Amino acid sequence: MRVRAHPYHVLRINKMLSCAGADRKQNALKLSADELKIRKVDVVDIAEPKKKSKEYKCNEDATKFHSEKTGRGPLKLGWVETADEDGLPVTTAHKVAKMEFKVWGLQTVVENFGVNVCRGIFQNAILQQFCWIDEYFGMTLEDIRKYEFAEAEEAKKLIGEGSLPIDPNEDEQSPNTEAHPKAQQDKKQQNEKKIEVTQEIKTQANEELNEKANETKDEKKEEDEKKEHKEEKK
Repeated sequence: MRVRAHPYHVLRINKMLSCAGADRKQNALKLSADELKIRKVDVVDIAEPKKKSKEYKCNEDATKFHSEKTGRGPLKLGWVETADEDGLPVTTAHKVAKMEFKVWGLQTVVENFGVNVCRGIFQNAILQQFCWIDEYFGMTLEDIRKYEFAEAEEAKKLIGEGSLPIDPNEDEQSPNTEAHPKAQQDKKQQNEKKIEVTQEIKTQANEELNEKANETKDEKKEEDEKKEHKEEKK
């Protein structure tokens, strides 16, 4: 997947591999030597608590969830390390996320922020797959496609963008939910989130610029002191 929303930055998630078991391969996606030098490995454990408490949902807590259909869960912290020994059915997904933002003074801050956002998306998606297992366990592939279509429909309703019929054979379009109180509330929350994210980026950018400015001052001061020392020797 490649996302470009601005001429100066691009997000790539172009390498993914799923392997049976909890074994974390050192270079599952066969990165080059140069890529391995700058790679940072981050293990996403769905049992670890979310960093922001307001994102917490009790029904999406892997340490409390128990599947009635499969008997799986709840997961204990550190379950990944003993998963194979405990005989738990596990799939390890390896993903490579690359973020480029070539703007001086903002590059490091924005790139780190973008990668952290990706991490949150990965964690949330996998967590929901686990905690929603009773909704889709035992479905056929056809059933899953219908389920995906229905979920996409519901998502469009929630963000107030209109909708498509749940049954692809139906010609009737569902009404736009723009005026629905729930849609308005969701839009308000989305706008607040955008403002919060923008402010966070600005704050981090200002901090980095101040650090660089201080480093430049210190370097200049050090150079001046060296020059004075040389002149004294002469």
